[in-house]
Amino acid sequence: MKKNLKKLLSLCLSLLLMAGTLTPALALILGDVTNDNGVTAEDARGILRAAVGLDVLSEEETAAADMDNDGAVTAADARLALRVAVGLNQTVDGIYPNQYEILRSGRFYAELDNGGYDGASMSFVCVGNRKLFDFNLEGLNSSIYTDGDSLLFLDQKHAVYSEIDAETKEFLGEDGDFFGEMMDMISQFSDFGELPPLSEAVSSQTETLDGKEYTSYWFMGADGTLKVYMDGVKLKALQRVNKQGRPGEAVMFSAVSAVIPTLIFSFRDAYTFLPDFMSFMIVAFGEMLGTGEISEEDIQAILEEARNA
Repeated sequence: MKKNLKKLLSLCLSLLLMAGTLTPALALILGDVTNDNGVTAEDARGILRAAVGLDVLSEEETAAADMDNDGAVTAADARLALRVAVGLNQTVDGIYPNQYEILRSGRFYAELDNGGYDGASMSFVCVGNRKLFDFNLEGLNSSIYTDGDSLLFLDQKHAVYSEIDAETKEFLGEDGDFFGEMMDMISQFSDFGELPPLSEAVSSQTETLDGKEYTSYWFMGADGTLKVYMDGVKLKALQRVNKQGRPGEAVMFSAVSAVIPTLIFSFRDAYTFLPDFMSFMIVAFGEMLGTGEISEEDIQAILEEARNA
């Protein structure tokens, strides 16, 4: 399981650190179809009515209503607008022309295709140096937060978090080296370079990837070729090809959006900090251990002690 997890996280870390400087967006507020300089439940209602065909939006309103930048206004967009309205998500002032430009901005939410891992899922948020990974792989469900050299584990079910510091790595032994390798991967890909705009591609063509046809944009660099696969406004994949022409594994996307969870900013205020990493593991993965020795009462006792500390 650890080998698969390393592979999946490596792809994500490489992707996150490719994000460049902010790309200019159109001067509209994403989700604001009522044009009152904010996103409210009324906007969500208007997007839903447009999604089911009860209302017809103007071109600008349609652009604002397409919360996930997939080229269509759907009930999913209405749900995102409502989450923004109640503070669960944040949006941006401006609308990007496609999902690739969102990724270039360095402020995005993305979901990876599971890449053939049955039951696996991976989503992540990037806001500058702040990166929040949420993964579910072979029954392992957790979140990892990085900010510079900081590396924290989050358990969203119990709203707790803990830090992977040097002492924790020493305590974990070989498994602790895994977290060190994750940080090394971040350093390794920090010089991957900024993603170039599609207009700078040396060529574009129709290409098949995983049995489907996409438009691929090619960018030549000193280390080889970067290929960007697009399906209209949707970003489908990024792939590196080395100087010898050998393609690396493609990073496949199922979603990219400028609407991000506020959790990336607020978890330290909303979550309970567990300085003892073993206590965190019991709380976060007690059910998964399956030994029958850890009860819900044990977990609640740990949480109560931490909240009263």
